[in-house]
Amino acid sequence: MDSHLSRPSSPPRRDPAALASTFLERGIQAFDENERAMAWGWLHKALAVSMASNDQKGLASAGWRLSMLKAQQGEIDEAVALCRTAHEAAEAVWSRVDMAESAYILGNLLFQTNQQEEGLRMMHGAVDLYGELHDVEGQLRAWRNIGGCLRKRGSYAEAIEAWKRCLVVYGQRGELAGQARLHFAIARCWMRLEDYRQALVHNLAALGRHRHLDSPRLESDLKLLAKLRRRIKDDDVFVGDVRHIVDPANTEPDNLDVVLSMLSDYEARQARIRAAAALAEATSDLSDAERDLVGSTPAVAAEPAPVRPAEPVRPAEEEALPSATRSTPAQVLEDGLLTSLEDSESLSDWSDDFWEDDVDRRQWFVKQPWQIWVLAGFGTIIGMMTVMVILSVGAMIFR
Repeated sequence: MDSHLSRPSSPPRRDPAALASTFLERGIQAFDENERAMAWGWLHKALAVSMASNDQKGLASAGWRLSMLKAQQGEIDEAVALCRTAHEAAEAVWSRVDMAESAYILGNLLFQTNQQEEGLRMMHGAVDLYGELHDVEGQLRAWRNIGGCLRKRGSYAEAIEAWKRCLVVYGQRGELAGQARLHFAIARCWMRLEDYRQALVHNLAALGRHRHLDSPRLESDLKLLAKLRRRIKDDDVFVGDVRHIVDPANTEPDNLDVVLSMLSDYEARQARIRAAAALAEATSDLSDAERDLVGSTPAVAAEPAPVRPAEPVRPAEEEALPSATRSTPAQVLEDGLLTSLEDSESLSDWSDDFWEDDVDRRQWFVKQPWQIWVLAGFGTIIGMMTVMVILSVGAMIFR
């Protein structure tokens, strides 16, 4: 048969390794640019081809990134299994970058699934690997997360030590925002350990830095400072401690009057808020006529904007937030997943409501015993009536 009549040959097949490399490259690019849908598709393809061709390097690189995306979708168990596989593949080819990243992600995922001991081992392994790679930012993230997870399980002293390592780095960089957030977290840990003097030291350090940055977190610092004032009880001791801590060698506030003025303003605002809430609750069950009568009384004054003490003029370069507060696209993905970070009641959390003291709840029962007796009395009456009804019905049935 003539050659020109022969059946055309099939196109040459692409090398699986080259195909996996192309998929992986596009997946990593989409991942870094925070294009989650595209990253999900390309990384899935890269993972499938890498597993089919036994490409351990591609499996490791695609695996830990895809495990983060799975965790963000709520597929935590699948994410843990995939990240384990990725970590083992990275160890098989001794890819230290992938080993460090997969250990870091797996440690956080294990924390979320309450496998804390294994999670801590993985996270400490990530710290060591980041150290071998001279990746200071990676070590900083890992130590910060270790501290957050230790705090969650109640190991406050160990959490403080982990966070102090981060404070050294932030101090060398002059990053006030990072220092402030960790000082605030450390102050809360000292509160739990009932060392109010140390808590006051770190609380004032956080307050000074947040005031310097004009941060909205300043309100949380003042809330904690007011709580410390109540714990210390003796106002002279509290003022003496504050006077000893705030001196020109420390970051602002370096003036005792500034601290006490800010605290007094905060407590006055809170008192007005509580008074307004109490008035609203007291009038909620009144009739329209009664509410009109109450409404004729002077209303609670609107809360004025707090007067802030004058700030000294600072160099323009200090006004910008440190670079660590501006996340890269890959860190945005990570921050959305790893809630046990500093942020967190989990790698989380730093809102005012994230740490309510048990002491406050106990004080409520001490201050309002009549409410407890009323509730107990109602409970007893209802219990006795229920027993009487049951006995009466039983007697009627068996009569």
